[in-house]
Order: sequence, then C-alpha cells, then structure tokens
Amino acid sequence: MAITKVGDYISSALQKAQDATSSRTSSEDKAASARDVSTTSDKVEISKGAQEMAKVSKVATDGDDVRTAVVDQIRSTIDSGNYTVSPDKIAVKMMEEIW
Repeated sequence: MAITKVGDYISSALQKAQDATSSRTSSEDKAASARDVSTTSDKVEISKGAQEMAKVSKVATDGDDVRTAVVDQIRSTIDSGNYTVSPDKIAVKMMEEIW
C-alpha cells in the first residue's frame, strides 16, 4: 500500500470540506449583508430650487380657474368679431420690453 494514495485521498477530502465551509461562509456573509441593507433607509433631499419650482407650479395650477375665465372672455370676443387690436398699444409694449 502506498502512502501517497492515502495522502491524496485525505487532501482531496480536506479540500472538499474547506470548499463547503467557505461557500457556506460566503452564503452567510451574503445573507448578513442583505439584512444590513434592508435595515438601512434611503434618504432623498430636494434642493431649494426644486422646492421653489414646486411652489410656483402649484400656484400656477391653483390660479388656473381665474385665467380660464379671462381666456374664455377673450375667445368669445374674438369669435364674435368684436376684438380689436391696437397697433399703438402693441408698439408701446414692444418698446417697453426692449428698453
């Protein structure tokens, strides 16, 4: 009987045992890591600029009813043919925008 064969058998058995232990340990590590992740909480911070934009958007949508009445009035005036355009007023407003 050769001792090397017994040594090979023992070293392969040891290798299998170590592989099983290391795979079990890495599975346990993964499970522990998953538990750690699930206990942490995410946090979102909205910038001041985005908060201001949200406020402006809300004001614009809340004031929509008032503007709808004005638009409806102008639309009906145009449809009836009674809407007049004043070139002088348009020119004045254009100049105010430029200057």
